[in-house]
Amino acid sequence: MFAIGWFSNRWRSGLPIALVVAVGTTALCLVTTNSPVFTAVERHLSFTAESIALNFLAKLTYTFLFYSAGHLCKRAMDGWRRKADDTGIPDARMQRNAP
Repeated sequence: MFAIGWFSNRWRSGLPIALVVAVGTTALCLVTTNSPVFTAVERHLSFTAESIALNFLAKLTYTFLFYSAGHLCKRAMDGWRRKADDTGIPDARMQRNAP
């Protein structure tokens, strides 16, 4: 999700993707509940509507957090590059290619 956030042009464009990822990981968790990959909490979930909803909300929250972090980091890097271009500070690529 971080990479998807990094490469998205607008924050809202990735929100449907985050929703699909959260649904997919929740479904995967429910199908493979006895897998040793998952935590003890996820292995011992009872399949009630409340536990499924809470599991989905937790995964949705994490996907939004990672997506938003990727998008914000990309915007910060773009802002830093624009500021460096405006002030005339050369970046590392220009210093490497300098004679």
